[in-house]
Amino acid sequence: MNRMFRTIVLAFIALIVITLFACGGDNIKNTSSGETGFSSESIADESDYSHTSSEISEEASEESLQSDDESSEDESSEDESFDEVSEEAKPVITYFAAEVEGTKLEWVIDENEISLDLPYTFDMSLLKNVKPEIVSDGEIAGLDNGFADLTKPLNLTVTGDNGATDVYTVKTDYNYLSLPAVFIKVEEGKEILSKEIDLECDVKIVTDYCEGCFPAVEGSAVVHGRGHYSWQFDKKSYTVKFDKKQNVLGLGKARRWVLTANYTDKSLLQNYLALEMAKELDYLDFNVTQYPVDLFINGIYRGVYTLGEKIEVDTSRIELDVDNDKDIAFLIEIGGAEEGDKAGVDYFNIGLLKAFTVNYPKKDEITAEQREYILGYLEQADRAVRNLENYGNFIDIDSLIDWAVLYELTSNLDGVFRRSTFMYKDAGGKLKMGPVWDFDLAFGHFLKYEEDTFACLGGDDKYVFYNWMNILYEDEAFRERLRNRWDEVKERLYSSTLEKLEHIAGITAPSADLNFRVWDILNTRVLSNPRDWYKWQTWEDHIQRLYDYLEERYNWLDENL
Repeated sequence: MNRMFRTIVLAFIALIVITLFACGGDNIKNTSSGETGFSSESIADESDYSHTSSEISEEASEESLQSDDESSEDESSEDESFDEVSEEAKPVITYFAAEVEGTKLEWVIDENEISLDLPYTFDMSLLKNVKPEIVSDGEIAGLDNGFADLTKPLNLTVTGDNGATDVYTVKTDYNYLSLPAVFIKVEEGKEILSKEIDLECDVKIVTDYCEGCFPAVEGSAVVHGRGHYSWQFDKKSYTVKFDKKQNVLGLGKARRWVLTANYTDKSLLQNYLALEMAKELDYLDFNVTQYPVDLFINGIYRGVYTLGEKIEVDTSRIELDVDNDKDIAFLIEIGGAEEGDKAGVDYFNIGLLKAFTVNYPKKDEITAEQREYILGYLEQADRAVRNLENYGNFIDIDSLIDWAVLYELTSNLDGVFRRSTFMYKDAGGKLKMGPVWDFDLAFGHFLKYEEDTFACLGGDDKYVFYNWMNILYEDEAFRERLRNRWDEVKERLYSSTLEKLEHIAGITAPSADLNFRVWDILNTRVLSNPRDWYKWQTWEDHIQRLYDYLEERYNWLDENL
């Protein structure tokens, strides 16, 4: 290294000297006595120096050439060494695509992973047997006569002419948004067309990308349709019953779970919001959850649903005290009768309690003595309310008041002693209200909604039947307790509801856009929608409608309760 550096320095000095000498000849001036300038002696001296510099330059050039030769030999030696240790070049895949029903899908290649994220509206089943277009500099192994099932991971082995190989993994998935995704694969791809016939299915709930950190679920199940009034709509609701208990969305282990379509509710969030509101009311002991999800059936996107618990007596559901020897526990549903049911056998009418069914004990397990006790207890409670005499001996008043607060704030006309009104009793306890249920016709988004009226007051000419609340609202003691309870919970209930609405709307927004591509009803009046439905033309309009309704309803109740 020192020798090379010295050689380069000498060559550089020689070059400068030669340049100065060449330039100096053109600029020499003849000077008179007393003027400075070059003398003939000086020129001679420069000539001698120039000769010496030339010799130095030649020497430096020779040394430089010798150095270059040595450097070339070193580099050549390094190249030969690299060739000896280098690996053979691996073959690569540079393009991967497939044409599906006239549309070309192109996967992204990142090192050895070939991936594609599809929108929810894409029918993934179309990728089960496709012939991909692959560009590669090697031979491809891993296809079945050129075809592949791209609905699951696929490994491709590429072999080059030199024998080198490499493996690529092809992955196709949905472009997950923010909601849990529920996949139901029904046997033989059958449609779910009946509320009575169970269809075998596999269910998978994907949640690992959701902010709620919900546990993922996968298992075998049966599925059937569900709903009374709502079954007539194109977007159906379903019940899923797993072969064994599953912890869905962290709500506890159970076999039966409900997928609610919320078809008439164009905000898609009323059921979720109301059931979350109920959790703020301390005397509603048993509350259920319905959380927004994206639903796929047989690979086809079906829109935004709410997934949640079925109302039933079971562990992690309504856990009744059934061990008291004094009497029995029971659960009833007002409006639970189905078409074709027989009065006195499948459903019952007692005073102001109309068309109710006994959900627990179960129909095929209840004894005649148990049925007689339940009907007798309800008859005493109904008589006590109608006469305003000691009704607190039969009914838990705190529970009834919290129920009234919620149903007044949400204006749930459909659930006020008409249908989906549940009541239960522990063995040895009093009759309590709940769990609350079915709010898709609430929050003022209903044909029968009337502003500036109490939702719980019914009548012969009203959608809500004349019921217990008509009588209790006339009782000064009951109204005072209702007003005091409203004052106690109103601010907390109102503020928490607004916070939850803002949060869940932000999460649901991308999926809501896809939902209304499948169900194009935003600019259509769906049965039971209010007559002024056209005021809300977008999903965002319906979210704002909820904000506006809650503010107006809160202020009215605060002035009139």
